[in-house]
Amino acid sequence: MDIVIISEFCEDFSITDNDRFLYLAKMLVRNSDDNKVEIVTSSFRHTTKKHRREPLAEWPFKVTFIEEPGYRKNVCIKRFLSHYIWGKNVIKYIRHRDKKPDVVYCAVPSLTGPYLVAKFCEKEKIRFVIDVQDLWPEAFQMVVNIPLLSDVVFAPFKTLANGIYKRADAICAVSDTYCQRALRVNKKVNTTTTVFLGTELSTFDKFAAENPILEKNADEVWLAYCGTLGSSYDITCVIDAMALLDDSKIRLVVMGDGPRLEEFKEYSINKRIRAEFVGRLQYNQMCSLVSACDIAVNPISHMAAQSIINKHADYAASGISVISTQESDEYRSLIEQYQMGFNCKNNDANDLAEKLKVLSVDKELRLRMGENSRKCAAERFDRKATYKLLEESVLTNRGRRYCGLVKNKGEIWLGYSGTLGTSYNLPLVFEAIRKAKLKNLRFIVMGDGPLEREYRKQAEGLAVIFTGRLPYEQMCGVLLACDIVVNPIIGSSVATIINKHADYAASGKPVINTQRSEEYQELIIGEEMGINCGCNSEDNLRDAIVGLSENIVLRRKMGEHSRSCAERLFDRANTYKLLCDQLS
Repeated sequence: MDIVIISEFCEDFSITDNDRFLYLAKMLVRNSDDNKVEIVTSSFRHTTKKHRREPLAEWPFKVTFIEEPGYRKNVCIKRFLSHYIWGKNVIKYIRHRDKKPDVVYCAVPSLTGPYLVAKFCEKEKIRFVIDVQDLWPEAFQMVVNIPLLSDVVFAPFKTLANGIYKRADAICAVSDTYCQRALRVNKKVNTTTTVFLGTELSTFDKFAAENPILEKNADEVWLAYCGTLGSSYDITCVIDAMALLDDSKIRLVVMGDGPRLEEFKEYSINKRIRAEFVGRLQYNQMCSLVSACDIAVNPISHMAAQSIINKHADYAASGISVISTQESDEYRSLIEQYQMGFNCKNNDANDLAEKLKVLSVDKELRLRMGENSRKCAAERFDRKATYKLLEESVLTNRGRRYCGLVKNKGEIWLGYSGTLGTSYNLPLVFEAIRKAKLKNLRFIVMGDGPLEREYRKQAEGLAVIFTGRLPYEQMCGVLLACDIVVNPIIGSSVATIINKHADYAASGKPVINTQRSEEYQELIIGEEMGINCGCNSEDNLRDAIVGLSENIVLRRKMGEHSRSCAERLFDRANTYKLLCDQLS
């Protein structure tokens, strides 16, 4: 298979380079002699703002550097022009390549290059796979946020992004949040693949065993930050929190550089805190230094578009507790699920100081959370396991995986999430599925409860998968993979609008409902987002399942209405303001 990997923001291709696309290329070549791989990247390296002409090490695949003018600042007109020129040069190269590739695997962003390549692949019928690394223009709008004007200025970028997303034959991303954004405009793909950026733990551990570049006193507590020093990261809040504590034993270790480096240095001096700014390190040096630290801080700024990013993998791999101000539900849930640190209020130095004090004083808690952090790394961030999903589920065009479940091409998934108890009539669904006789239908049951064993027995002989109770972010991922959802509440139930209604709507799937609640039935009818059935009618339920399974147009239309309903009526970011208003 001839595979072209396009990524504008690759690193230096050195032996210690931990770049996602370099790792994927190595895996593809290593695992199959039939795979011919080429990485197409930029002659301009974004992280150092310098040009390069060749990789720093030899690799068993071709690396092509496409000419790009470059730029000095992360947010400037010259950068957008530079990306535009690179994109034009990329499509020229792809069009005149000796052979048309079988697969183009394309990192997004940037936007111009991927957009032109997406159109080319669509025309030439080349499989086009996207890997969403960040959300543009959303990330830029956080920096340049002028009401109305920003929307107008960034509208062309949104058009480019949507043009890429809708043409993808397969969607993968570094977080579920990014997958959902791409899926919103794509009518070809029913399911997506989320693989965190991650790191290879065996390599990380080898580097972590090296001597760190700083010496640590026995009584010190080191607070680590790794990453860019720019507007997306609220380092001043971290410094303010340390100043509030006024604890000479706590030392801030900052690994990275960026446009605000000197500003942060000066601020730390003015606030009289202990801080070491060591600059951008080679990956092996960063691994050893962050592993020598006691606590990691993830101070992402308010309204930032980031979800799961590089530093999350490195913090988890180092086995240290984390303090995070990030507002992303996906990462906050991960911290809570693994109990590997504390979530703080964004831009609240007092809250940050309070959590920092707890961890700096309580060594036992710090170590326990650090162990949990390492467990998270092993289960969610280790590339040796997770990157197989990119290779197997996307590049080889096999069934896609969701929390251990494989969805094969042509399958229809009917989803249920909730308690397995007397309030929910799962046996009615089983009988409707038996009558439907759809060979491609699978019923995915997420949840547990007192009747689970009985329900498993009743479902024998049917294509029913019982996942047990899933962590919330995994449940969301499986719901997104489903095509239809079912709400089989018994007739005598007094329930009205409940949690699963919000999750079903947010997933953007049509709902089949047996609940008698007039409020919910009217919502389904008014929003045109599903089908109401009789609470005890197997035939009604069967007809609804068959009807939606066989009519993809209706399924998508109702799914779009369902998502629209979620955004207007279930999104807490908007609706909970009404509760706050009652306090004033």
